[in-house]
Amino acid sequence: MKISVIIVTYNAAKHIKECVKSLIDNASRDIPFEIVVVENASSDETVAILDKMITAYPQTIKMLLQNTNYGFSKGCNIGARDASGEILVFINPDTVCLTKNWNSIILDRHDSHSITGFQFRFPDGFQQYSIGQFPTSIWRIVFDRLPLTRIWLGVLVRHRSYYESSKKVDWVCGCGFAIDKEVFESLGGFDDNIFMYWDETDLCYRAQQQGISTFYIPYVQFIHIEEGDSFHRKPQKMYQIRKNLIYLFQKYDLPITLFLFKIILFLETGLRLIVAYAANISKDRKIFVLKTFSLVFT
Repeated sequence: MKISVIIVTYNAAKHIKECVKSLIDNASRDIPFEIVVVENASSDETVAILDKMITAYPQTIKMLLQNTNYGFSKGCNIGARDASGEILVFINPDTVCLTKNWNSIILDRHDSHSITGFQFRFPDGFQQYSIGQFPTSIWRIVFDRLPLTRIWLGVLVRHRSYYESSKKVDWVCGCGFAIDKEVFESLGGFDDNIFMYWDETDLCYRAQQQGISTFYIPYVQFIHIEEGDSFHRKPQKMYQIRKNLIYLFQKYDLPITLFLFKIILFLETGLRLIVAYAANISKDRKIFVLKTFSLVFT
């Protein structure tokens, strides 16, 4: 087996059929591949949908049923251990493959000693910004929050022209990338301590420390559906993103960056907290804003 596609699902009934079907329909028949779905105890119709698809494509799809929601990182690790392919392709369930012969292109363009990320667009065709620089410098975090500098100098690169050609980057989005199974195992896989968010950045950072490069290629393209629903992040997502960033600063022993980030967090979330309690917003949103503010003192 050349390629194993790993998809982690949790209540993904809305998108999983279209995701899997797009991969099968657009694949080159000359290159064998499998789709390994790690099913994280969904409470919707995800399992029933996948059961029907497995009946239709028994040689291509298999499902690994879990008894709880392990999150993205651990779910990917479970799938990687079961995968038989030489190349692992991690894909979000809310994506749709647009590229004909995507598996052939990955074999042609993917360097065996690297991580290779793909191009993603929102359903309206707008470019999803999905590559960037490591957040190890406090200046990148500051620039990421300023309108005039966030386009090029922040953690996330936000200029559409940057996504038109292949290039070496610090990190690629976890919603879709390829990595040799041998390389993935040598890195220890994803960090199980990260439920989701910053997991791919952590993997790319550890890869760079071992001399493994990360590349972006625009030749394999996907629509990323769920992320396109809104540009306004939910409070619980904001909380997880900041919580995991603090974890990474501690993990990589960056005390100065951590200290300065907590100052930014104090100012940024303190203002949000004032607005949250002054405005008529839901109790749940207020709780997550308060939880995010409490990260300053962890």
